[in-house]
Amino acid sequence: MRLVVAITIFVALIFGAAHARALSPVGAVLDLADLEHLSDRVEWRKLGHYRNSLFVDDASEVDGKEFFISPNGKRDRHAELRATLEAFFLPVIFGHEDEHAICRFPARFEWLDEELALSHLLKKPTCPKLEKYLSDADADQLVYVYTSNYLMNPASMFGHTFLRVTRKAKSVSRDRDLTVEFTAITDTKNPFLYAFKGLVGLFPGKFELQSFANKLVEYSDIQQRDLWEYQLDLRPSEVRMLMLHVWELQPTRIDYTYLHGNCSYHLLAAIEAAAPRLDLIDHLKTTVFPIDTVTAIFDQPGLVDKIETFPSQRNRDKAAAYHLPVPADKAPELGHGPMRFDLGTGGDTQFHEAFATIGFRLAMHDPADPATGQPDLTALQFMDTRARWSETHHSFTIDEITFAELFALNPFGKFEKLVSFRVRAYGERIHDSGCNTHDCFAHGGDFAAGLTLATHDERFAIFAMADATVLFAPDFDGVGGSFVRVGVGPYGGVRARVGRALTLFVTGNAYYLPAQNLASTFDLRGNLRAGLTKNVALGVNARAAPLGVEGTFESYIYF
Repeated sequence: MRLVVAITIFVALIFGAAHARALSPVGAVLDLADLEHLSDRVEWRKLGHYRNSLFVDDASEVDGKEFFISPNGKRDRHAELRATLEAFFLPVIFGHEDEHAICRFPARFEWLDEELALSHLLKKPTCPKLEKYLSDADADQLVYVYTSNYLMNPASMFGHTFLRVTRKAKSVSRDRDLTVEFTAITDTKNPFLYAFKGLVGLFPGKFELQSFANKLVEYSDIQQRDLWEYQLDLRPSEVRMLMLHVWELQPTRIDYTYLHGNCSYHLLAAIEAAAPRLDLIDHLKTTVFPIDTVTAIFDQPGLVDKIETFPSQRNRDKAAAYHLPVPADKAPELGHGPMRFDLGTGGDTQFHEAFATIGFRLAMHDPADPATGQPDLTALQFMDTRARWSETHHSFTIDEITFAELFALNPFGKFEKLVSFRVRAYGERIHDSGCNTHDCFAHGGDFAAGLTLATHDERFAIFAMADATVLFAPDFDGVGGSFVRVGVGPYGGVRARVGRALTLFVTGNAYYLPAQNLASTFDLRGNLRAGLTKNVALGVNARAAPLGVEGTFESYIYF
């Protein structure tokens, strides 16, 4: 191919062409590029992050103007290719070599040189900063790293991924490896403001390189998060291309969106740009969580070459003290999908009705879900909605909505003295006489905190917390006869895992309702759930409230 290109350009230069610009090397190259439709090639699309989206067709997902040479480069990949080739042929200014387009966009040059034999036609600058960057990285292999979720930081609630770049010098400690990650540049720690800005893309995202040793301290020692490492079977040329492409991406920004264009999505896009033979992005869902990208690398046959686990400092200390094995069944690739669809049928004693239920959860895990590949004693739910169709009364109602829930049972003992907690923003049907209709839908939030005792392997835990709730419903006979209910009281329960498939979760609330006609109320729930396969489970649920008891049998599909 390179010989054909060189001959074609030579002929164009010697014998001329119809257009004046074809009389120069850049003109001949541009003619050839147009002829071969290079801008339509998958390699160019992935190098420019050009994709179709819900609102824009065939536009780059990179938002910073620094990434484009053409003024229309974000939405016109043809113009960007032409401008890139023209910029490559511009003269090199002594003392400003690093500013030349070849030094600024080395991954683009690497590919176009392979296709068009550019090195035979132009003088390539030395690029001292780029060469130092490549020398310092000394990149040998890439390791995809997943860190478990961390509920104390809004940016890490769904987990996190980054790349570890191993060095060619094997005598060098792994602590001196580099990490490549895409991260949001945040300006708030308020979880609600963070969620809003992250959802609508108001945070800029940047590719950054850091010391792996610093990451280990941050994640493993300070935040007590487990790490799983997946060595990627990439060719040496692809590893080099990844480092060149990260060099191109570092000065620019990509708007960070919490549920799609996040740390993991754009990391996969960078890997695809370096190894366009891989198909990591197109099969992802519209909503992308870090665990989805772990599944994506496993969906590529042979891409994951080796797996290693690096437990948190707390778990390493516990394993040494109690002779516990590394929990291989907690590897994230073994866990169920973050989204869930469920169907059920049941009945209750309050209205003597039979009903069917249907539900959908956007993310991610509750304490009764199958525990394989998931943490035992923490849970995070986001937009879990359940509706009910009454076969008896032919009516359709919303039964329950969990807008967001953070649930952490932190075993109190030698290795951890953190408080256990639950925080919820939710809505649900209320079944007591404090509701004028004895069946009204209320929404609000609650917060509970307390202590947990658990076995060393965390298969069994019992917890007790103090709980406070505020709910709103137009049918409430609430505080002073208003539509507001305020309650305080104990919240506790038991969570037990039997084998790898069966989970029991039983909870109870008892509320004192001050300044309200109804002085107290309670809510008892039990869930027994069995995982049949990785993404299919069956469960039996029961709930008791002051005016009745209900039970359901449900099937769950995770994806």
